[in-house]
Amino acid sequence: QLFNDSEHDAPGCFLLENLLPDSAPPAVDPDGVAGGMKRLSRAMPMLTQMMFAGWKMQTANHPVNQIRVWTEMQNGALFTSDDIHYFIGSWKLAANEALHIEVTLPVCRHWNIVLYSPMLNSLEHHYRCTSLTNARLQDVQNSIAQIVIAHQPGQYPNWLDSEGRPEGLLVIRATGVEGEASLPVARVFKTGLETSHG
Repeated sequence: QLFNDSEHDAPGCFLLENLLPDSAPPAVDPDGVAGGMKRLSRAMPMLTQMMFAGWKMQTANHPVNQIRVWTEMQNGALFTSDDIHYFIGSWKLAANEALHIEVTLPVCRHWNIVLYSPMLNSLEHHYRCTSLTNARLQDVQNSIAQIVIAHQPGQYPNWLDSEGRPEGLLVIRATGVEGEASLPVARVFKTGLETSHG
């Protein structure tokens, strides 16, 4: 489910109706449950290794502090919807550095940018601003938005909180794009603010 404004948008809901209310569910199969748990225990270490491998591939094969088309996720690859345009990048910032991203917003149903850790999990979003949507962007001029990933908020209207992490990933999605989505441009600049990485 996509939210333009997670603080105000109402979540979708649906109801399930049991078409066979008098039929009893099958009994739990202990052997089946045990087998599933064993498969899960084997899969988790493999998943962790895949995450680290994905991080190493992203940072080793592509320049940091840059954004590229995420070709591996385009056109419905990896169970994604085929109407979503994906971009991916990584940041590596010193305590007094920030990443400025200039985005030309396409005409689309939904646009967002999300920050991720090297483990490919999104950063804390309840108390920190680690994602933005087209509805939440401020000071957009001629469909162009200026976004800053930084360790401190400064005076940036579209600030994304790095949580003080020296490095991480960013993903941009545009759903239902009319035409093409332009590649965002990123550059590092000095903030003059010193902060400790925690």
